[in-house]
Amino acid sequence: MPHLRTTKQRSTRCPNGRGKKVPGSRHTVGLAPSVAQEVQRYARTVDATMSKAIAALVRLGLDTQDERKREFFKKLKANLERDDPAEHAKIEWDRLPKEKWAHLRDRAKQRQISLDDLFSLSEWKAKGPRRARW
Repeated sequence: MPHLRTTKQRSTRCPNGRGKKVPGSRHTVGLAPSVAQEVQRYARTVDATMSKAIAALVRLGLDTQDERKREFFKKLKANLERDDPAEHAKIEWDRLPKEKWAHLRDRAKQRQISLDDLFSLSEWKAKGPRRARW
């Protein structure tokens, strides 16, 4: 199973070997053998070290994840803008199965629904309510 372990902070010198030390951190990453082989193949293809190949693949994965998230919310926004409650199907009370009616009746008895509530339900039903789209 992949794991990540951060070791203590170390300093590394600039690429030319002179000058100011640049702080950095080292990470040990455990990869499954099949994944390690794929990363190694990728590293050879792009002529990079395993470390740089892993960093590039992680960055690519993070960028892809961000892009997918943006695309999801873009589509969600478009769908919500197109949603029209008038297009939702009406509840067909006449075609409601007996089991559903029995369930509603039992729930009304259990909850001791008042006559006022039943009249309100009747008025709501007369308006031809639409069912919610889930």
